Amino acid sequence: MLGAFVVLNLGQSAFTQCFPDRHNTSWFEGWVSCEEYPSPNEVRGEGHWILYDLKKNYRLSETHIWNVNDPLHLERGLQDVAIDVSTDGVSWTEAGTFVWGRGTGSSVYEGFAGPHFDDQAARYILITGLSNYGDECYGFSEIRFVAEAIEDEMVTSQEDLDHNNSCMHVTLYPNPFDDESRMMVQSLCSERISYSISDMLGRTVMKGEMTVGTGISNIAIDGRDFPAGTYVVRLQQGSETQRKQLLKVQ
Repeated sequence: MLGAFVVLNLGQSAFTQCFPDRHNTSWFEGWVSCEEYPSPNEVRGEGHWILYDLKKNYRLSETHIWNVNDPLHLERGLQDVAIDVSTDGVSWTEAGTFVWGRGTGSSVYEGFAGPHFDDQAARYILITGLSNYGDECYGFSEIRFVAEAIEDEMVTSQEDLDHNNSCMHVTLYPNPFDDESRMMVQSLCSERISYSISDMLGRTVMKGEMTVGTGISNIAIDGRDFPAGTYVVRLQQGSETQRKQLLKVQ
């Protein structure tokens, strides 16, 4: 059975005023990016983006958006925007590209209705600014999603798909982990395996190669210096690539 509808208010603050859709004109109320970074979605390359992790899968429907509303920085507001969604943080689906209206800089600015996602399932929502209104920095103030929690439905992950027609069988254990995890690999193919571990900003925190033989090959992952968060483990053997999600907790 599907859970009740919830509103995910993904801005920087909550409002307790008579007009809850009005957005103030403070420059610090929102998200700003002044430097491009590699996207979690490889097809996006480097750019200005923000990634939301909802912690579980939801069916997304309506959205409401407030662009940058600081009168001195309206040019930072996003204009052409791409939105991608994912259930596992590895395999991405483009929800669409959209044009966002410019903020007004007014204290009675109430934003605008954003795209409707037609009950698309997602845990991760990636918003990428393709263009803005003229500033070197990109940003927006707030976004609100209306979503329905998925409780009983299992969404097929990219990891499940990778196990079909695969040379490699890869297990990460423990996952989630505190200080150390292990990458256990069994392969039916003879080529060497290269691997890397990256954070959600695309920065590589560990990489190497391994030679596989009979039985299971083990690689220790010393994550004591990793900040808590989600990481992507990528393995390459010949023409085959597998990606798995690894979670570091405090």
